[in-house]
Amino acid sequence: MEKVLEIVKSKYFVAIVVAIIFIVIGYQAGYGSGFDDKKALIDNKKVSYESLNEQVKGLQTDVSSYDEELAAKESELKDINSQLEEKKSDLEKLIQLEKDRDILKSEKSNLESEVNSLRDSVDKLESKLADLKGGVERAEGEAKRLGAGQYLVGMDLPPGRYEVFPEGSGSNFVVYNSEGSLKVNTILGNNGVDSYVFLVNEEDYIETEAAVKFVPVE
Repeated sequence: MEKVLEIVKSKYFVAIVVAIIFIVIGYQAGYGSGFDDKKALIDNKKVSYESLNEQVKGLQTDVSSYDEELAAKESELKDINSQLEEKKSDLEKLIQLEKDRDILKSEKSNLESEVNSLRDSVDKLESKLADLKGGVERAEGEAKRLGAGQYLVGMDLPPGRYEVFPEGSGSNFVVYNSEGSLKVNTILGNNGVDSYVFLVNEEDYIETEAAVKFVPVE
């Protein structure tokens, strides 16, 4: 016991105790510093590692959510682009149809003009043919030509139905009945008709200022 007291009282023991105290104080100080080193300043506030780790996990969750939303938007955009391409194709078809319609309208207009022109030509040909035929059938008998002058039916021309044609440029052509009443009064030739069909009886009177040809008709 005495030895123990001696040791406690000795300056070596005191030095050892003091050293141990300093070591403990240093350890505590070092631990505190180490703990403080595990903190960071964010917005001028100290945040612990665990808090930062939680925030990082939260941000990672947000990023994943944003990635999913972005993928959905990209898929939606792809669908819209696909629909846009279809609409564009439909629009191009409509534009082409309008062009084709305009071409068909132009062709139709040209065809209608040609048809109208052909109809006019047919009408003229039919009219000319009717004039040539006199609208009647030719009767038996030879045509008779008479120069400019006055003629008596039954003496100069047999009674009957005739189609008269101008011989040359034509002129006035007049027929009276036996009582002097006017039966025919027309102009043959350039300033009148190409031919004229009429009926004459015995003692009718014919007057022409140019040569004409009488063709018997039914």
